[in-house]
Amino acid sequence: MNFRYKTIVFSLLMSGMTLVSCDDFLTQENIHQLTTQNFYKTIGDCEKGLAAVYNALKNTNIYHPLDENRRSDIAVEGNKDRKQFDNEAYKQTFNDSYGTVRGKWSALYTGVFRANQVLASIEKIRPNVTDEPQITKLAQIEAQAYSLRGLFYFYLNNSFNNGNVPYINEIAEVEEDYYKKVTPSDEIKKYYREDLQKALDLGLNDKWEKTDLGRITSWAVKAILGKSYLYDKEYNKTAEYFKDIIDNGGFALVDDIVDNFTAANEFNSESILEVSYSTQYNTEFGTWSESTLYNIWGMNVNGLGDAWLNTVPAFWLVEAFETEPVDRLDERNWIKMQSDNYGDPEHRDIIYDQLGTTFSSQVDRQGVVYNRTYVYTWDATAGKYVGVRERLVSTVGDNKVLYNKITGYDDIVPEFKWEDGQAYRLRSYSMRASASLAINGDESLIYYQSLPQQVSKFNRGSSAYFRKLSNWDTRKSETEFKPAMASGINYRLIRLADIYLMYAECLIKGGASDGNVQSAINAINKVRHRAGVVLIGKSEQGEFKRYTYDEKEYAASDVMNHLMYVERPLELCMEGHAIRVIDLRRWNITKERFDQLASDEYKYCMIQTKYLKPNPDDPNALVSAFNFGKQYRFYELPPEKRGNAFVDYFQASLNYGPQVAYWPIPNIEITSNPDINK
Repeated sequence: MNFRYKTIVFSLLMSGMTLVSCDDFLTQENIHQLTTQNFYKTIGDCEKGLAAVYNALKNTNIYHPLDENRRSDIAVEGNKDRKQFDNEAYKQTFNDSYGTVRGKWSALYTGVFRANQVLASIEKIRPNVTDEPQITKLAQIEAQAYSLRGLFYFYLNNSFNNGNVPYINEIAEVEEDYYKKVTPSDEIKKYYREDLQKALDLGLNDKWEKTDLGRITSWAVKAILGKSYLYDKEYNKTAEYFKDIIDNGGFALVDDIVDNFTAANEFNSESILEVSYSTQYNTEFGTWSESTLYNIWGMNVNGLGDAWLNTVPAFWLVEAFETEPVDRLDERNWIKMQSDNYGDPEHRDIIYDQLGTTFSSQVDRQGVVYNRTYVYTWDATAGKYVGVRERLVSTVGDNKVLYNKITGYDDIVPEFKWEDGQAYRLRSYSMRASASLAINGDESLIYYQSLPQQVSKFNRGSSAYFRKLSNWDTRKSETEFKPAMASGINYRLIRLADIYLMYAECLIKGGASDGNVQSAINAINKVRHRAGVVLIGKSEQGEFKRYTYDEKEYAASDVMNHLMYVERPLELCMEGHAIRVIDLRRWNITKERFDQLASDEYKYCMIQTKYLKPNPDDPNALVSAFNFGKQYRFYELPPEKRGNAFVDYFQASLNYGPQVAYWPIPNIEITSNPDINK
């Protein structure tokens, strides 16, 4: 969170806008209101204007990961019992008066407006800049302004009105200048690509010092250009950009995927472009002010009782994460367990713990004192471990050992292995699954200082919660922080994993060419290996020799299906700018996908599941608890176990069509701009 802003207020053209600056990057004293005509006189003034452009990039209305994912196949409206939906994005019934439409449009054009101011002002002061270091500095400001304007138009083009939006590249001087008709999509692409290329031609830095982290780089510009050509299926041109980033950008996948989703390791080796948020500055503004430097998305996705929870993972996504095959040959998937000398000599008791905490104490049973521990114990008759059991070892006499089932608890036993006298437990879910979702029953990763099933509701149709966007790793709840609900987690727009997957798509030309299938598989497997899951393809052709492959033969079309329905949604859900909406649309499968997920094949039911939690009256004892948040495919359960049936995206299947493939131009723009549709 390196952008540390102070508020500087200016009067810009017809609007009073808040500009913000950074302690290390653009620290300035507050000044009186000035007009654009007399303010921009020095490079320092242009830096202040650039700070305002970066601040526009922080506007959460640009990204709106809640609505953008609800209108794709990633997320569902939460707290609605999976049936009482009223969110227009999820139902695909939004129109030009929808709030997200207005907010996104306004936020993006604010960014354009501010970038235009900086670029126009650079031209005013350029004749007075003759010192070489100052010329270089001015070129960097100009390159960043072009980059950001190009980015804003890239987002506008891919978000609104089939890409046809007004193009504004100059400061309005008279009223008529505000009335711009829409520019055809192809022209918008031409203009924003020119802006991005100008930034590269001006020598935009490929990296920044630590105090300037958060500024856009040449690598980010190349990634944006690559995406723009990928969306047009210009695979060869796209591949050139992505290969350059992979080979020469100096980026690397972080070892722990969690580092991409929390505040702990922001601007890491995998990050190519991310938006910096902070809870330390501008806290005097109200929660809903656009001048705040934080986001409140965590309140919308976490499963605690005080959350708003208006966005939950789709059934199919939860199932895909739950069933993602964990690689048993990957040592990262084996969690070290404690054991002792009780039980079968060849299969000693394994001590049960929750996130490293064991439950041991002394108890008195009918006058006899026992040492109590909760363990998995070996059942010689069944030939496997069973548990969890309450093990009682008498403290007197012959140290009698008793094993008791926990009342009401059904045995849920993970896979174990022993190596050199050490016990290990296999992860129930992949590292990527645990990092992305709080899954009911997952005991591998903390969730708000507990386990997901102990602190989350798992009711009203919720079978999992998004970890992404929330402070699950550092807080007890989102509301405990001041200002209330504020989150300083940076929003990752582009990271290396995304580049690898898009590069794979280029290599197979969207599934049409088998010429580079193995190279595409290798790129995908870099991402899968980091996730600790079984790799795809043949082991003898793979890059990672010690790990498990599915040993399947893949044609280009198979690889493309894997990218569309597995790799990209699981790796990138709830990230970036409308990634899944754009992916489904450019692959021309959105309607087909909604129809599929609304069919009987994807009908689910929610049934009771049990878990262990500390006894409220005795924290060293475990008791059985339950919730109704475990999902199953309806027809895969015997009739007597089925609950109420639910399907996601029923309304989307009925309502989706070309009219909602893009957001519409907001009605406020149409009514205030008489020339927009000319």
